[in-house]
Amino acid sequence: MPYRKEQFVNGEYYHIINRGIDGRNIFLNRADYERFLEGIEKFNTAQPVCIQTLRKSVGRPASNQVGSRASNHPLVEIICYCLLPNHFHLLLKQIRDGGIQKFLQKFLTGYTKYFNLKNERRGHLFQDVFRAVPILEESHFSHISRYIYLNALDLFEPSWREGQIKDWNKCKKFLENYPWSSYPSFKNNFSSESSSNIFKENFRTAEDYENFLREWAGREKENVELFLES
Repeated sequence: MPYRKEQFVNGEYYHIINRGIDGRNIFLNRADYERFLEGIEKFNTAQPVCIQTLRKSVGRPASNQVGSRASNHPLVEIICYCLLPNHFHLLLKQIRDGGIQKFLQKFLTGYTKYFNLKNERRGHLFQDVFRAVPILEESHFSHISRYIYLNALDLFEPSWREGQIKDWNKCKKFLENYPWSSYPSFKNNFSSESSSNIFKENFRTAEDYENFLREWAGREKENVELFLES
């Protein structure tokens, strides 16, 4: 992974995006998505990880708990994510020096080795440089989570980007059942006492946040897209 000029700061949040090289798909089937999610969980540690162990566990669903710190000595806190066939979005909080860079290097390398071995290919799978957008204002935080979750609609109702959703109820159902986003877990566990959901500070209920998702159009959306890239 190439050297990056920006310095990631502990305690700060970053929207991370990366795509398949040459626009290729990085997920070909369900097992690929599951393996990627497992990597997000297992490589989030300052300790060494045995890639061979992960290869043997292909197809085992990963933890889908938003903000989970299941690993020992985690590098980052995973706030939310959304995976699409040829790219992914992560909202991360760095909690150790160099955490974001180390985390991405470890789990992207691990997934690339898995993908290449499985598909009998060689070389890079992801673009060399991932995009990292710092969250500079508190007001941007919730907007970015909304943008990340709504990206799944590209597979169901692409016109959401132009403010032309035909049936929100159908879109809502799709988002609630899309397995490669943290949104289903986020919504189901919103009110749980054990949840470390940081969005509770701004939204009283999961329904409040759902209404926030629905309010994506117009001037508000345009402002959000000034600092986001799909």
